[in-house]
Amino acid sequence: MTKPRRALRLPAVEQKTGMKKSQILDAVAKGHFPKPFNVLPGGRAIAWDEGELDEHLERQMAAREDA
Repeated sequence: MTKPRRALRLPAVEQKTGMKKSQILDAVAKGHFPKPFNVLPGGRAIAWDEGELDEHLERQMAAREDA
């Protein structure tokens, strides 16, 4: 059974990653972190796809183990 896709807002992303807002946004700008998406067209609210975050974190952990 596939896991339902969830959109995580910034506080949940901070909690999941242990990173703060400025670190997350800086990493996004540098292309080192998944990009957020607009929750509504033309809206200001952004969120991250939880599955993309999970994949990113797994890649980072695998890279650590390979080093």
